[in-house]
Amino acid sequence: MVHDNLYGYGLFAKDDYYRFSSTDVMSGNILNNDREGDNGEKALRFFGGSRVSLTDSGTTEVAGKYGTFRIKADGSFTYALNESVKAATAGGTVLTENIPYKISDKMGKTDFAYLTMDINVGKTSQVRETVYTFDKNPTLDILSFGTTYDGDQMMFGSENGNQHWQADPWGLGFFSSTGTDFVLTDMTVATGNSSPVTAVVVFQGYRDGRLVGTKTVNLDATTISDQQHVSLAEMGKIDRVSYYIPNVVGGEFDGLPTLLFDDIHLLI
Repeated sequence: MVHDNLYGYGLFAKDDYYRFSSTDVMSGNILNNDREGDNGEKALRFFGGSRVSLTDSGTTEVAGKYGTFRIKADGSFTYALNESVKAATAGGTVLTENIPYKISDKMGKTDFAYLTMDINVGKTSQVRETVYTFDKNPTLDILSFGTTYDGDQMMFGSENGNQHWQADPWGLGFFSSTGTDFVLTDMTVATGNSSPVTAVVVFQGYRDGRLVGTKTVNLDATTISDQQHVSLAEMGKIDRVSYYIPNVVGGEFDGLPTLLFDDIHLLI
């Protein structure tokens, strides 16, 4: 099950993925994509097995596999690759840190997630694939999905035991929760309508807030099992996907247009 769906409200920790070059200033915030508790609070309590200071100015040093994290309770972190590791590592190597962490609402409720961080030493063209099937967690969870109906709870449907995502009717789509670019190579999309219609769907890809590509698809599959595939690979690297439906042919939607998505393949 994709982690977004565990709780519609309340404290929630979502996995994080970052990619850096060994020459970058390596920093981020692992709580940016996490949800606060019902009391409006969230704080990092443990990182890699180490208790994190809860004071506003407190910074906790945690040794990773290849370097040192300096992290605060608000989730902000910096990372320094050990010079001995950098000197001994061949160019083109990718070093991966994978750290579990625990957050709290300061009232007893907690949740867990993982930070995965790839560090490219020298020039490298490493590509990872991650797939969202909505039946289990993806290998690397980098996406957040648009808000639906009554808040930030994802809507799921099931067809012959296969879960899929039922998107909101406003075409908000999905985006990279840490700003990591991706190439969308394939996804299965359907109208979810009870009667056959052909929806003219315009997909839009964005990168750094700029529209970088559009693709118009005549979508006539009514169910996920109809297997209508859509690729946005021609847009190249993007960090957000939205869509709109300018026209419907051969009928009309039963209600608001809520497309179904499954098997979203990303290269990152």
